[in-house]
Amino acid sequence: MSLVPFIGLGNITSRYSYLASIGLIFIFIIVAKKLYEYLLINGKNIAIGAVAVLVLIFALFHTIQIQQTYSEWQDAGNKAKNFFISLEAQYNDYWSGEDVQFHFVDVPIKFGEAWIFPVGLSDAVWFAFKNDNAKVFQHTDLKEAIAQAGSSLSHPVFKFNADGSVTEVDRFQNGSSNLINPQE
Repeated sequence: MSLVPFIGLGNITSRYSYLASIGLIFIFIIVAKKLYEYLLINGKNIAIGAVAVLVLIFALFHTIQIQQTYSEWQDAGNKAKNFFISLEAQYNDYWSGEDVQFHFVDVPIKFGEAWIFPVGLSDAVWFAFKNDNAKVFQHTDLKEAIAQAGSSLSHPVFKFNADGSVTEVDRFQNGSSNLINPQE
């Protein structure tokens, strides 16, 4: 079970790394004790000071890691929030019909180690519009999304921006795929 973090099973890997980290803590304690015993011949104050510096460096490393994780999750949450705000702002009445398909391009999956939409985009769209008949498709290529959406107004194509917001692609302007209201 302690090798699970190193197998690479996708997003579950980081959840099981806590189990394996207990061994690293035991190793750290043993190294700190050996360092203390080794430096004890130079004096008790030097030995305690060296071990204290080691513990402070260890604590600083983990504090920086926690702050980085917090920042990544904060940014991922802001991207998800921007998605809902921008999608709801572009709502059209005909999206409440039965034959509605939403096509999304460049869906953000992960920001650092924080997950955004690895799954659940269809649930997010349902949450925004409460339409049980809506179908959600994710595409990596804009041309593929436009081709699959066709010419129906109830099949909008959205492109994700860097901040997590979405912009509807204008599929009907001169036969090209220019964005409506591009963010400059």
